[in-house]
Amino acid sequence: MGTPELAERYLMQTGRRLPVTFVRGQGCLVYDDAGRLATVNYSGPGRAQVNRRLIRDLNRFTTSSLILTEESVFGDMFLVEASRGCQWGCRFCAAGFMYRPLRTRSPASLKADVVRGLESRSTIGLVGAEMASLPGIADLCQTIADHGGRASPASLKADCISPLLAAALGRNRSRTVTIAPEAGSERMRRVINKNLKEPEILRAVELLVGEGVQDLKLYFMVGLPSETEADVDAIAGLTVDIRERFVGKGKERGRIGAITLSVNTFVPKPWTPFQWDPMVEVATAKAKVGRLRARLRPIANVEVDGESPREAYLQTLLSRGDRRVARRRRCAPRPCAHARWGLHRGPEHDQQQRVDGAVRLRNGVRFRTEKPHRHRPVDDPFHGARRVAIHGGVHAVRHFDTGGDCAAERQQSAVPSQLDRRQL
Repeated sequence: MGTPELAERYLMQTGRRLPVTFVRGQGCLVYDDAGRLATVNYSGPGRAQVNRRLIRDLNRFTTSSLILTEESVFGDMFLVEASRGCQWGCRFCAAGFMYRPLRTRSPASLKADVVRGLESRSTIGLVGAEMASLPGIADLCQTIADHGGRASPASLKADCISPLLAAALGRNRSRTVTIAPEAGSERMRRVINKNLKEPEILRAVELLVGEGVQDLKLYFMVGLPSETEADVDAIAGLTVDIRERFVGKGKERGRIGAITLSVNTFVPKPWTPFQWDPMVEVATAKAKVGRLRARLRPIANVEVDGESPREAYLQTLLSRGDRRVARRRRCAPRPCAHARWGLHRGPEHDQQQRVDGAVRLRNGVRFRTEKPHRHRPVDDPFHGARRVAIHGGVHAVRHFDTGGDCAAERQQSAVPSQLDRRQL
């Protein structure tokens, strides 16, 4: 037996003893007659569950940049992870549920890291699910400014932005600050548990721009559960209201910056209360984004940006799919990321030679189905993106225990499949 075989056998034997290891080949996925995942049969030693390792005290470890290079993403920054988890529980957010409970690093350890980081970079990227509620955040940003640096925090929750934090960011010469309303209407924000009222958002804008922040980036989503055309139009309406405050404060300071909307399509993620809700069709998502662009195009200083709905569809396939998605084989060689997954673009009229399966096209993605197999039913892999499953169904990643429980959260989530729309 050669060295690779010995190494693999050693890893397999060692992995069986660790509760945090998934041993390949020990789990068998069983499907019902409709091709839906029914259960996962486990035949290996120990429990049929992979438990998450949890670091309760982040101060015990270095959670900042170790390798600095200009050629990497955020290469001009020294990154410091300030927290893990999130206390707000937005129902679409995988990070907010997967990394519970909320843990933060101490202000003293963060200050030591940012001072060290400023020796090699002028910008400190503060990493976390949400930074405005971090204990000591205003003082930390002031420390960065005192040392001649600039703070670049992750998304800020509007109602947690204090005058002290806004002043610190202004003193930091922070050119752009990100706020994530996520939805335009208050009703839609209640559905996703983003408990923000419009006056709180507008107050945050006035504080930031009044203290010298030049540009704003706003995160929004379309295609959320129970969303209506009125909710999409509300994004444009909120943006107009934000711009009025933005321009007013900008004129007082002698400079009017830009507002960039990052509008992305809702992708259902495992371990969240919305994990079983469907993603809207790509054409529908494109129409929603197009509707926003048309409404906001005539307005100066406002730009609409965002990820392609088609890319979001592929994310949903990978997020909701099981092993059958990985088995989809490439229809034709193409040097791109989509081809590596066996998914790539193709015109509807494009003819493919059918060898051992049928070539099918949906939403601009071309893939090959497999021959029927008695243990592996042929299904449409896009079914996982479109379906609304019965609450309590079987998810492909159910054997990974993140320590959270979405069942109780979903009971309160006000999704239309659970509650009457009039309650929203």
